Amino acid sequence: MVHKTVYLAGPIDGLSFQEGIEWRQLAQQELAVKGIKAMSPQRGKEYILANAEIAGEMDFCKQEAYFKDDPMSTARGILARDKFDALNCSVLLVNFLGAKRVSIGTVMEIAWAYLQGKPIIVVIEEDNIHRNHPMLRETFSYITDDLSVGLNLAKGIFEGY
Repeated sequence: MVHKTVYLAGPIDGLSFQEGIEWRQLAQQELAVKGIKAMSPQRGKEYILANAEIAGEMDFCKQEAYFKDDPMSTARGILARDKFDALNCSVLLVNFLGAKRVSIGTVMEIAWAYLQGKPIIVVIEEDNIHRNHPMLRETFSYITDDLSVGLNLAKGIFEGY
């Protein structure tokens, strides 16, 4: 049986908490209409909003320092859950739109999903920094510059299941 799950990968570091969740919330709502569960790496981390400095611009080093008592905000906690999600989803949907710097975590998630043979849908502009590396580019199963098209591709993969 195919589990209809999509992991919503993409840059977080350097964005505000709100910027990081906006497209993911939209994707979750859109995919839920077709019975597809979408997993966000920011789920369960609403406590970050209580700290304006971190919520205003996500910085993993500051996040780990401020929330050191919350295992999900440590480097190990972030790595463990994101790796679990990338390995256990059925499809990886990556949104690189507007990325200003390389997202190392997202690249790792792509590599994990690629090694598992999962379809990888990438939403990316033509001139985006992540499109320049030939090895990374070869992991992309589907490429578009429109998030709506990316969501429709995810729905299409599950059509008939």
